[in-house]
Amino acid sequence: MTTQQQTDRNLTDIMWERHSNPLSAWSRILSFPLLLAPFWYESGLLAIVAVFWFVANPFIFPPPSDDNAWSTRGVLGERIWSQDIRLNADTLILALSMAAAVAAIVFALRSAFWPMMTFTATAFISQLWYFDRMHFLYDQHTRS
Repeated sequence: MTTQQQTDRNLTDIMWERHSNPLSAWSRILSFPLLLAPFWYESGLLAIVAVFWFVANPFIFPPPSDDNAWSTRGVLGERIWSQDIRLNADTLILALSMAAAVAAIVFALRSAFWPMMTFTATAFISQLWYFDRMHFLYDQHTRS
């Protein structure tokens, strides 16, 4: 890579490249409950830890050596999707995941364990469904 190409790259490009590392993608997905801890325990310190983790995570890991991993293709598909967001099934699945996450936070604030867990599971499963669709989007995009 030439010096000019390195200069032309921005922080967003670096973030997407590094976040496509399977370790970054999976550790971020599996850390979802960390988002609920500050609300459940009403802890500002846990909120700082959670925000730090989710901001730093995409930069911690090196870019993957290839795109063979399902999670790598899912993240790269998400990048393609985010450049041309449309109202379609992918958007609705992501909206379901986000709505369930908000509901999980509300129930965490109320210390209602089972409703929180139900909405957490809904958010998690719909996020994985969305991520799988992003994997297929990436595969379609690279084939054409």
